Amino acid sequence: DTATTEIYTLSLHDALPIWTVTLAGALDVDGNLTVTAGTFAAGANQINIAGDWSNAGTFTAGTGTVVFDGGIAQSLASGGSAFNNLTVSKSANTLTFGSIVTVTSTLALSSGTLAPGNFNHQIAGNWNDSAITFTPASGTITLTSTNPSITQGAANNFFNLTLTDGATMLSAIDVNGNLTNSAGTFTTGGF
Repeated sequence: DTATTEIYTLSLHDALPIWTVTLAGALDVDGNLTVTAGTFAAGANQINIAGDWSNAGTFTAGTGTVVFDGGIAQSLASGGSAFNNLTVSKSANTLTFGSIVTVTSTLALSSGTLAPGNFNHQIAGNWNDSAITFTPASGTITLTSTNPSITQGAANNFFNLTLTDGATMLSAIDVNGNLTNSAGTFTTGGF
C-alpha cells in the first residue's frame, strides 16, 4: 500500500537503541518528529513534516525525501544523520538549522525562509535559492558536487561559500564572508 500515513506527532525512543523503524509508505507528520534512540529509516518514501525535526538516534535517509512544509517556525536538528533529498516548501515563517545538515542528493528550496545557523552544511547537487529568503549572518554552505550550478535570489546572500570541485554561476551571487574554491573551475558566466 502506497497511501500516506498522517499523524500529528511522532516520537521514537527507547532505553536501548537497538531497534529500527522502517517506513513502508509516505508519512505526513503534522507536528514534531523526534528520534531519541534507535534507527528511523525512510527507505524510498517521502516524509512531510509541519513541526520540528529532532534526531538524537540515527536517521537513515535511503532514497527518500524529507519536506518541511509547516506554516509555523520550524527547526531541524539532524543529529549528524544525512538527508538524501531535503525540500523547504513553507507557506510562511522560517526553517532554522540547529545543527550541521548534510544533503547527499538534492536540496530543493521552493518557498519560505531558511536560516542555516553558524554551521558548515554539506550540500550535494545544484544551489537555487531564488524562490526563498536566505540571508545568513554566519556559517558556511559547502557545495560537494562536481561543478554544481548556483542561482541566487537578488536579495539573498551566502555568509561563507565553499566549492569542493568548482561551480558555474547562473546568476550574480553575494558572499559576505569567504568564497573558497578547493578544486575545479569556478565559472562566473559574466556576472
